Amino acid sequence: MINYFLDSNIIIRFLIGEPNNQKSYTQAVFDTIEKEECNAYINSLILHEVLYTMINYYQINKKNVVARLLKILSLDNFDMHDIAKKDAINAMKKYSEKNVDFPDCVFSVIAKTNKYKLVSFDQHFKKLGINPVTLLD
Repeated sequence: MINYFLDSNIIIRFLIGEPNNQKSYTQAVFDTIEKEECNAYINSLILHEVLYTMINYYQINKKNVVARLLKILSLDNFDMHDIAKKDAINAMKKYSEKNVDFPDCVFSVIAKTNKYKLVSFDQHFKKLGINPVTLLD
């Protein structure tokens, strides 16, 4: 079974249902997860990014956002994968060398270390040696 690490933009686009050109893709991602055709992972940084963006940028009620995230987190093959100390050190080194946000350095290290396919609309992961999946394989 394929293992995916989801970037926050995938979850945000799924929850808000826009823009239209990304809506069907994110729906397909979550349909695949719900059908248990893959395993999906996020970490606490992803949760923070989603919560912050949904509440502060999109002005969606906190209780609504939390309820929707809890539903996603309750999926059987959706799990959390936070980072080990050695991987945090690796992410910090990448952060010091590349013009990429620290959380994205963490996500790239998690994906590489665990051989997860990173699902994201962001192409800057290429700077970190990751080609994000834009279509589910």
